Amino acid sequence: MTAPDLLAELDRRGVTVRVVGDSLHLRPSAALDEPLRTEARRLKPELLRLLAPGVSAPAECPRCGEPTAPYLLIRPDGAGAVVCARGHWTPARREAAS
Repeated sequence: MTAPDLLAELDRRGVTVRVVGDSLHLRPSAALDEPLRTEARRLKPELLRLLAPGVSAPAECPRCGEPTAPYLLIRPDGAGAVVCARGHWTPARREAAS
């Protein structure tokens, strides 16, 4: 399985992926089985690269509380954003380098 395949499977299962520092938070954990957890651990470095390191985005939509998609979308202007199940867009923020 590739990292994009894993993200698609997580999305199919309704799992949101949030990057916090160098950690991945997958919720709800009840939607994950052990083989999927193993793949997430194995693909973690690539997932962190795909999910735009140094960028933070909410795991829940600030407007309606629905989960956001587990991947970052790049808008035509180059900025990142996430979308929730109801179609609300939320801009991602660049975090300060430490």
